[in-house]
Amino acid sequence: MLVSGKELPRRILLGIVLILLTFSVLSPQAHSGGTILFDNSHGEKKSVTDRGNNGLSKLKEEIEAMGYEVRVARERNFSLEGVKALVIVQPTAGFSQEARRIRDFVYRGGILIVLSDPDPEGNRAVNSLSRE
Repeated sequence: MLVSGKELPRRILLGIVLILLTFSVLSPQAHSGGTILFDNSHGEKKSVTDRGNNGLSKLKEEIEAMGYEVRVARERNFSLEGVKALVIVQPTAGFSQEARRIRDFVYRGGILIVLSDPDPEGNRAVNSLSRE
């Protein structure tokens, strides 16, 4: 299923709303702060540093307004220490060595949010992570 240029921003907005809802209802300490790490090391099509209609900078501002620190991982050997949630948005490169670290992060109570293209061909990178 192909997504039109007009439909993609709507889907991204829906994903943003879901992320914000997730952060707002996680626990009584949901607004106690913490670090939210956005992966930008797997060829992500979107980043919180992107501005404009298709950018996610507004999401970054909203998360920071909720009391969280937002960091961006630009290299694959990123650290998950002290991170409350890892957000991966439309990756294009697969997860190999990082998959186990991400799995362990989730097993220790970390939050993993993945937003991906609904196209099966566009999901190869996400599928490599979900196999773990």
